[in-house]
Amino acid sequence: MRKSAEHELWAEQYTAASTTLDALAQTNARCPELWAYRSVVATLSANDESRAQECRETGLKAWAENPVVDYLIGKCLSKAYRFTEGAQHQQRALELAPGYALAKMQLCHDLMRLGHTEEAWQLAAKIRENDAYQTQAHNLGLLEREMSGYHVERTPDFILRLPVRDWQVYGPRALELLTLAKQKLAAKYGWRSEKPVLVEFLPTQQDFAIRTFGSLGGQGLLGVCFGTVITMNSPGSLAAGRSNWESTLWHEFTHVVTLSVTRNRMPRWLSEGLSVYEERCQDPAWGMRMNEEFRQMILEKNAATPLGEMSSAFLNAKDGDAIMLAYLQSSMAVEWMVQMYGMEKLRKVMSQLAEGKRINAALEDCMAPLPEMEGKFKTWFLAKAEAYGKAADWGKLAAEPEEQLKESPHHLAALRAKAVQMLEEKQWDAASDYARRVVKLLPDACGIESGEWLLARAERGRGNEAAEADVLRTLTERNAEALPLLQRLQELDEKAERWVQLRQTAGRAFSLQPFLPAASQGLALAAVKQALPKEAVPHYQRLLTLGVAQPAVVHYELARLQAEEQPAVAKRHLLDALALAPRYQKALQLLAEWPGVKQGLK
Repeated sequence: MRKSAEHELWAEQYTAASTTLDALAQTNARCPELWAYRSVVATLSANDESRAQECRETGLKAWAENPVVDYLIGKCLSKAYRFTEGAQHQQRALELAPGYALAKMQLCHDLMRLGHTEEAWQLAAKIRENDAYQTQAHNLGLLEREMSGYHVERTPDFILRLPVRDWQVYGPRALELLTLAKQKLAAKYGWRSEKPVLVEFLPTQQDFAIRTFGSLGGQGLLGVCFGTVITMNSPGSLAAGRSNWESTLWHEFTHVVTLSVTRNRMPRWLSEGLSVYEERCQDPAWGMRMNEEFRQMILEKNAATPLGEMSSAFLNAKDGDAIMLAYLQSSMAVEWMVQMYGMEKLRKVMSQLAEGKRINAALEDCMAPLPEMEGKFKTWFLAKAEAYGKAADWGKLAAEPEEQLKESPHHLAALRAKAVQMLEEKQWDAASDYARRVVKLLPDACGIESGEWLLARAERGRGNEAAEADVLRTLTERNAEALPLLQRLQELDEKAERWVQLRQTAGRAFSLQPFLPAASQGLALAAVKQALPKEAVPHYQRLLTLGVAQPAVVHYELARLQAEEQPAVAKRHLLDALALAPRYQKALQLLAEWPGVKQGLK
């Protein structure tokens, strides 16, 4: 029953938790854990600190030095992202019982999430001294040694900590993106930073999990925000190329702003909804959008959640698909509220959350009665799902594709099947026709269900590279995670000498996989061709870090680009180029023309 109460607290089901605790009280009304949980309910459901303190004191009546009460209160508050209060309760527990191991370890995690890493390392070391078999403390010790060699970049607004090679590859871009996000989002939400935001990139899933959760796990997570601390999976990790690290960083920094503005008192659905919404606002290719799977879940499986119960969409999700729908729906709810009531009223909701008001009460106070909002949002959300492929026949294939299309010319499955058949038979014109019919039915699709994926293959088969590039550009402007398409588009842009477009294409590839040399090569080439030498230099420098096949060429380009403004640095690069390739004609010619060298030759 105690575990049930804790789960209900975690699920933000405070009424249910109170009911469970009342049932527990029938068995043992003096149970210390009972009063610890009641203290948490008072804090999280009503912001009633007086009641919370009263419950804590009641829990300590039987044993005034019982550390379990404060340990449980702090643990539950930390699960609700109230890490400062959580740490304070662990400190109280340790004042009552200095050797209480559970409180020590929980305090260690809280300190890490608050950004007090040095204190956390020291505490973990003391835990290891007392218990050499404490796994989490041992893992933190290993992580401390690993992170001691990281590069640390400090600005007034940020502390960026990441492996040295990671800094050389994508660190400056991460800092640039964070600075831009702060400029935009701080003004939008009225946020003022009180201290630098700590952002850490971890090179492996194991290190990320230990730093973030204190133990292994968290597979599939790309980043986590704890208020003013962000932990990120490095784009060089095993998940590299399958997710957009720039959009993830923007998403997590949005959490920094919105959690700070609400004093970490917002429900998960609103927090995640705001972050996904802000991704889309920054770049239409970022964030989430309606697709075929979501449409089916909403219209055929009735999987949408009422606005007033949105927290349960995350906390009671049955599987990964349900979680993804929760992210989409929460972001669409934010989008709808901004359209319907305006950004100012949404900020008022957030202000009331910071004061301790519950989300549904804040929505009613600032926007409209909840039943009215739920009805209007449901209508709007269903309309969005219905509009996706509205003219299409979504039925399953019940006959051969040609026969199916005779009965229903807009049958999606049949059109796709025919397009694939024509591609396999290399009947490019026919494949193009079928693919275009899919595009017409699903003009907003961006995944593999879209007709553009088929159309690009058909245009490539026809040898129409200009048309293929146009199709790929349309797709990649809506899909920020299609690395193979970006690589092909970059190849086409370079071949056609479309330098402006190449800069954008290679930039999108870099935001997916910065450790891919081709992306930096494309960015460098585009900058050179557009007469932007200062922009080209860091891209060439990155190529040296990545270890390209022809480093002499890169050294030569850096020498040529920096010859006027940094002649000493440029000369070093030129000599390095010749050391690697003594017969490199362009480098020899540049050396012969070098001031001083040229005079000596005379």
